[in-house]
Amino acid sequence: MKRSLFSIICLLFFLQLTAGSQQTNIDSLQKIIKSTQDSTHKFNALLQLYKSTKNEHPQQADAYASEALAIARKMGDKLKESLVIKETSKLLLANYQFEQFDSIVHAIIPVFEDHNETELLADCYNNLGTSQFYRGNVVKAEEYYHQALALYDPDSWPWASTRLNTVFLMQTQGRYSEALPILLQLTKKFKALEDEYNYTQCLVTLASVYETQGDFEKSREYNLQYIEKCKAIGFQDGIAGGYHNLANLASKQENHQEALKYALKAVEGFKKPQMVWNKASSMLTLGIIYHQLGQLDKALQTNEEILTICKEKGINSFLSEIYNNNSNIYLEKGAYQTAFSWAKKSLQEAEKNREIDMIRDASYNLYEASKALGKTDDALAYHELHHQYKDSLLQEQNSKAIRDLKNNFEITIKEYENQQLKQENTLNDLEIKQQRTKLWVVAVILILVSVIVFVLILLNRKLRSKNRVISEHRIELEKNNRLKDNMFSIIAHDLRGPMGATKGLLEFLDIDSAREDQKGYEDVLETVKKSASSTYELLENLLNWSRQQKNEITFEPKSANLTELVDEIMQLKQPAAKRKNIHLSHSLQNEFIVKFDKNMIHLVIRNLIDNAIKFTPEGGKVDILGEIKEEKVQIAVADTGVGISEEAKVKIFDKYQLYSSKGTKNEHGSGLGLKLCHDFIQKHSGSIYVESKIGEGSRFIFTVPQN
Repeated sequence: MKRSLFSIICLLFFLQLTAGSQQTNIDSLQKIIKSTQDSTHKFNALLQLYKSTKNEHPQQADAYASEALAIARKMGDKLKESLVIKETSKLLLANYQFEQFDSIVHAIIPVFEDHNETELLADCYNNLGTSQFYRGNVVKAEEYYHQALALYDPDSWPWASTRLNTVFLMQTQGRYSEALPILLQLTKKFKALEDEYNYTQCLVTLASVYETQGDFEKSREYNLQYIEKCKAIGFQDGIAGGYHNLANLASKQENHQEALKYALKAVEGFKKPQMVWNKASSMLTLGIIYHQLGQLDKALQTNEEILTICKEKGINSFLSEIYNNNSNIYLEKGAYQTAFSWAKKSLQEAEKNREIDMIRDASYNLYEASKALGKTDDALAYHELHHQYKDSLLQEQNSKAIRDLKNNFEITIKEYENQQLKQENTLNDLEIKQQRTKLWVVAVILILVSVIVFVLILLNRKLRSKNRVISEHRIELEKNNRLKDNMFSIIAHDLRGPMGATKGLLEFLDIDSAREDQKGYEDVLETVKKSASSTYELLENLLNWSRQQKNEITFEPKSANLTELVDEIMQLKQPAAKRKNIHLSHSLQNEFIVKFDKNMIHLVIRNLIDNAIKFTPEGGKVDILGEIKEEKVQIAVADTGVGISEEAKVKIFDKYQLYSSKGTKNEHGSGLGLKLCHDFIQKHSGSIYVESKIGEGSRFIFTVPQN
């Protein structure tokens, strides 16, 4: 049987809603209402009258609350208005109208926060916790209770009462060892506060502790004391709760007829509408007892009645146990598929609320039903789940038992042991001192060794790090040296050669006979121009590359129209294209406003067009395309030239090697232009790459961010 004190637990929650209102003189308050003209005094009197009369005269109390609410709204006082709403909303909670209650309380919480009314705010969280508990959301309930505890004064009655609520929540989850020390402190606190109601709750909870320890006689004794205490203070619902607990105890001791007698008394004892939760709890126990007596149909009928109550009132606290009890009955009847369905519902509800014992029981029923239905894999999985939670509960119970033995252990031969201890203590002190000295020496040695090892490790790491850096620098230097050699080769061959040829051609043009041949003279002059242009281009790239390597080129991006820059470069490069009868065009229709360094991007586009013209045969086409992709401007220079091999694609953007080839008319190049393009595009946080196939032309594409 899962619970023994659920009825008592809920009784305290109900008391939280009604306790704490002082017994004021109703006649005096009514005189204040009639005589005073002060709105605040009248409001306070009406609110006190509501609290004093809401249980005995609910209709009159509603009238007081309505008048108080009207005064608060006339005054424009949100705090007073929220006070009335807070008090009247408790009836919704008592009548199990949980969702409406939660909505109202959440609406007034900001008002109490704005006015720094911490105790009123704590009351709201406390009542929200109760609402969640009734619906079976014990995890959320505990969160709200802890929010209230953080706001209450730890020495106050509300704090102690709310803390007791958290103890009950711990019990519902089987956290007995966590709950017990808190419960013992609260018992003393309520006695000091002369709080009869909560003190009785502590007594009956202690009875529950003895029950979980298996000491049923002491548990019975405490429950009988609890019933007598409830009779003395006129607490009728508490008496019914005590009978409920005695029914559970008798059931555990297999005194089923006695258990049935007490269970029927408990069900009959909960008569108030507000006690429907407790009535459902006692009916749950009654259903279990019917099952134990073999009256299966009566047990199923009782469970069906409880489910109806729970659905009507939105009470979810018992669902997992009701479902599991039905599963037990149908297992006994041999209706395994129906038993499986009820057990599955029980497991889902128990997992939602972290009810370890119910997870254990439901998983066992699922194992039995699956096994009977021939579902071997499912049976094995549920069997493992059952043992997992069974072991978890056993571990908790064993730990608690050990702690209890330690707490209750008494030394029966104290005097004798004290004498022995005195004699032994002297020797022990000496041994301890010696051991401590040895330990200190060993500790110091270990510390020194550890420090030395640590220092050596650090030095080794630093040395390896330096070696790695040196190795990387050496590789970098070797690559730069190779690049430098290539540069000298370029200067020696690609620069010296054209300059020498230009010199020779100029000398030829200076001869008189050369001037007489007008066509030949013009052809040679054109060759000189091409050579000078090529040489100038090489010198310009060399200069830019040198400045780039020394970080002398200033990066100055500014917002400008990239389309206008392309137009400007097109005009500059049209003569070179016409000389090879190449159609040079662009299809940039839109304005591409981008932040870029004009000189750098000018060089990039110029170099890409030069290369396209160089490697495109006569009659070919070079087109500049542009579009925006993923917040980036993408420019492509496409040609119908000879294309680039896969091997060459890898080399052209390599930082440490220069690669070039001759154009369709033996135009020379150094490979520096593409290196500069790559570096300049990187400075713009962009990218550059090539798409090409031999004989089908090439597309050099670069991107720069729009912003």
